[in-house]
Amino acid sequence: MYVSLYVGSIQKIENAEQLLEGFQYGKGCIRIRKTIDLKETGLESFIKQTIEKWQAGEDISC
Repeated sequence: MYVSLYVGSIQKIENAEQLLEGFQYGKGCIRIRKTIDLKETGLESFIKQTIEKWQAGEDISC
């Protein structure tokens, strides 16, 4: 079981592969399993970058 977080295009975020290491993700969603310790991941940094790009008016859509 997991929760999906829809964030737009994952490829438009710098270092997405490193920040999302350990997660399963698709074109625009991140699948978060409860077995992952979120404190040990780069998810927070990924989300911050996504929000900053969106607030700056950059296109982050899929």
